Amino acid sequence: MTSKKVKIEKDVPIGKANRKYKLKYPFDEMAVGESFFVAVPKDRVVTTRANAMCLAIHHGKNNGKKFSSRFCEGGFRIWRTK
Repeated sequence: MTSKKVKIEKDVPIGKANRKYKLKYPFDEMAVGESFFVAVPKDRVVTTRANAMCLAIHHGKNNGKKFSSRFCEGGFRIWRTK
């Protein structure tokens, strides 16, 4: 078994973030208690929900917001909880 060693480096500057994209989901527009439904084919609902929740969690950490989701018939729903 061969293991490749990853070189650790110091003092490499972080490049500027590319923020030219628009959020796919309306996290910025939601008030506590509001939700939205995402229709997804049954074979993609688990992956799509996981990706959406990763975005929600990341978004919430920067803004003090929290989100929760549940599977629903035909997709999933995300609520803003805080």
